[in-house]
Amino acid sequence: MSLKNLFSKNKTTSYLSSNDLDKEFQSNGFVKEVTKEKERFIPDVDFLTASNFARYGSAKKYFSDAVKNIYNTFPYDGSFQEKQKWRNDSTDLEIYIFDKFYPKTTGYVTLGSASWDGSAATTGTSYGGFIYSGSSYPQYIKIIGGPRYDAINPNIYSEINNKKSNLSLEYVSGNTVEFWFKQENPTPRTYCLFDLTNRLTSSDPSYSRLTIENLNNGGFTVTYKSGSYGISRKLLATSSLPSYSINSWHHYGFVFNNSTCSLYIDGNFVTSNSGSSLITSPISQLSLLATLGSYADTPDLTVTSSTRVAIGSGSVFGSFDEFRFWKKARTENDIDINRFVHVGGGTNTDDYADDLGVYLKFNEGFVSSSAYDARILDYSGRISSGSVINYTTNIRYTGSAIESYNPNFKEPKDPIIYSVHPLVQDCLSTLEDSGEEYDYTNSTNIYSSIPAWITEETEDKEIYDLENLTQIISSYFDKLHLEIEFLTKIKNGDYPQYYGKTFHEYAKILESHDFIVSDIFTDATVLEDILSRNNDTFFDEKITNIKNLIYKNIYNNLAILMKSKGTEKSFRNLMRCMGIDESLVKINVYGQNNLFDLSLDNRNYVSIPKNYINFNSIDNFGATIYQKKRFFSSWRKILYRLLFIKYY
Repeated sequence: MSLKNLFSKNKTTSYLSSNDLDKEFQSNGFVKEVTKEKERFIPDVDFLTASNFARYGSAKKYFSDAVKNIYNTFPYDGSFQEKQKWRNDSTDLEIYIFDKFYPKTTGYVTLGSASWDGSAATTGTSYGGFIYSGSSYPQYIKIIGGPRYDAINPNIYSEINNKKSNLSLEYVSGNTVEFWFKQENPTPRTYCLFDLTNRLTSSDPSYSRLTIENLNNGGFTVTYKSGSYGISRKLLATSSLPSYSINSWHHYGFVFNNSTCSLYIDGNFVTSNSGSSLITSPISQLSLLATLGSYADTPDLTVTSSTRVAIGSGSVFGSFDEFRFWKKARTENDIDINRFVHVGGGTNTDDYADDLGVYLKFNEGFVSSSAYDARILDYSGRISSGSVINYTTNIRYTGSAIESYNPNFKEPKDPIIYSVHPLVQDCLSTLEDSGEEYDYTNSTNIYSSIPAWITEETEDKEIYDLENLTQIISSYFDKLHLEIEFLTKIKNGDYPQYYGKTFHEYAKILESHDFIVSDIFTDATVLEDILSRNNDTFFDEKITNIKNLIYKNIYNNLAILMKSKGTEKSFRNLMRCMGIDESLVKINVYGQNNLFDLSLDNRNYVSIPKNYINFNSIDNFGATIYQKKRFFSSWRKILYRLLFIKYY
């Protein structure tokens, strides 16, 4: 066992190259935008109380514009860079409402629950020696390859930059299909999980197909063909996994690379299978159609038009979450580290994200209206939204496959972008009512100081240019007022109470008091520093916020640290400013040829937290028990991991 030198003055943060940043974060521009946020100051006030920030402008309009800006302009299908840039361009109020008050949700879909019939095999369709699950009311998600037209953000078509069909099959770079899945029916027949085809007969040279089936034979069966070349119904067995159950949530990754398909379950390689005929020419991309939860056409057999099964046959009774179709063969590491997290979109605007074809999160919100809920939004950035065929209200759920699989992983919630959603309407009306009530009593409102004969005329004509102009001016004055007000509190010994972000310049303030500090957490990886996670753990707080909070702790205790410097007390208090106590680091002082008195009086008493209450003593009968939030509990685990645990 060895301990890494954590206190060397020559420690530097390791930086990745531009290509590495593109691979890890889907654009090095995202890192630049995150850096801007680190250096941004947001006043620590409760923005939900209008009197804290609205002195010169209309609080009602502040709240209304903030909520509408979120559901109108938030790039839900954008890249990490686009989303971070949206935050950086938003006002302090908008960020506060977005983080603290605006409704967000996760979600998944369950297909087939309204019409599944598993009682008799004869109810299915018999073809090619298999009995396919049948239904008079099959439920599945239909996806068109596109690229689709959008009047506001036109889709770009570029063969060079791989901006072609969103469902294009690439025999050179390969394809990957990922999703979380749970089979709901314990005794299924043959069904199809995903099917992509141009619906030509298999004898046609332009025939294209990618199919993932479960033939109820101990695994999955895959097809990846162009004309007569490729692989056809190759078995990927899962019977070698004794603890594996298809009736519980698992993550599946199917990587197609020409005539080979590899299966990954929960990020681990399971098996692969290959065909004998390589695909040697580009696969036809015309009229591609995909279905999630059923067949889009007859399974890959030599058939005629008279013996084809209809679209929707072989429908599944199961649940899906986080479906991703890639126009590239993903590596095992790519699948493993991203199965618990969201990936960025922006494929229409950023060249680095061209490989992502379709991305269905199911996190757009449950409106309880088929006009909205039957549409499955595409988060890739090229508007390949799917539609639920034979939609019923018991398809959508607001849970999370990721959290069901492992409660230690919390799936990030996405903002609900439908303005008609009840939660969004409640959010808007609550804030507007609060702001309007305050505006009636706010005597410093600039718009209210304008003569009534001017404001009444513009309101009668429904012209709001004057109101908007004064609101723009007022917003600048209100922001400036808060920043100036903070200057008088910058040296106060308090902590953030509302927003939770400590002022980022306390390291410089410490140096102005002759307390030299070096940068900490320099061994944190870029993944840990930028995305606040590593390969197996989500952090409760951003590393930058923890770092600034530690500097703030040191500043608040600077007087006693400087008065007792050089003593054990000073070292102990400095470590406690970092959230570390004697339970992790014990300070021992040894002197040469000194005599130590081993006495009971030398004992140190410490408090040990326990998760039980002891009333087995008469001395405890009069005790009072109350709950108290541990201020450091949210980030001590991160601190321990970054500073010590990873180096043993």
